Amino acid sequence: MSPRLRAERGVALVMDGFKGFIHPVHCRECLLGSRSKYGVLSDEELGEYVSRASIDGRTRVFVESYSLLVERLGRDPLEKEKKELNASVAEALPENLFEGKGFREILPVLAAANAVDWGMAGYEYTLTDVLSGWEETVILDTPQLDLGRIVYILDNAGEAVVDLLAGKMLRSLGYEVVYIARSLPYETDITAGEAEWLAGYLGIDVPIIGTGNRYPGTFLEEMPDNVRAAVETADLVIAKGIANLEAAMESVPPGLQGRFYHLLRAKCTPMTELFGVTRGTPVVTSLRRALLYLEDYVKQQRTNV
Repeated sequence: MSPRLRAERGVALVMDGFKGFIHPVHCRECLLGSRSKYGVLSDEELGEYVSRASIDGRTRVFVESYSLLVERLGRDPLEKEKKELNASVAEALPENLFEGKGFREILPVLAAANAVDWGMAGYEYTLTDVLSGWEETVILDTPQLDLGRIVYILDNAGEAVVDLLAGKMLRSLGYEVVYIARSLPYETDITAGEAEWLAGYLGIDVPIIGTGNRYPGTFLEEMPDNVRAAVETADLVIAKGIANLEAAMESVPPGLQGRFYHLLRAKCTPMTELFGVTRGTPVVTSLRRALLYLEDYVKQQRTNV
């Protein structure tokens, strides 16, 4: 059976050094750079996380190392920045952002809004990036859904303003929309509590479910029953950002992969190489298509060694 056919049939990929980690060199550099910023984790501790990456996968080492960082600091180091991002985007948000657009037409706008990031080597963003650039979106494939239940997995603060506004618009069109967010702080990701406050501030009435932990909603092996049930009964799962894609690659079983679609900007070298785009390009892709690209990418990397 060809690699392409295997991926299309939904076989999850776990490969040496690439278990959701995408790239065993660049991602480790990102881990070290982002976690050493505050000087509370020792080189020995960071080295231990790096050594576990190819075995435990990207998601676990990034989440566990951030959990230790928060514990040592005794606070969420980006709480203030996230509040400011939400306020800035809400103030700058055009009232007609989604005017005249249907379900599939808003996907590039949502992908482009995934501009925020912290600690990403070689990447910088401005507030303008959150609300522009969707004309440059690379659309690998889009979901075909005429009404139904959408589970929307949130990512960064700031862009969450756009995500929540999209939910309001989709509900007005007849879609049922449920949001999922991490319950505990993780980098610039919005938490469920912060998302609930923001929805109230924006006057948007939508259900928001917390993961109960620090893991992203696409990392199903660490999700509580209510989150798994929401995902398993959804007609479509929209997941924002790189971390949600990488976690989905590790954790979403073959039987569910067909309903996952990912909206993100390719902010790092592994993502630009994976999708063949320039840094910062918005991308709309299904999980199955991303897994197909990953298999081809890994084979290419091994050939180049």
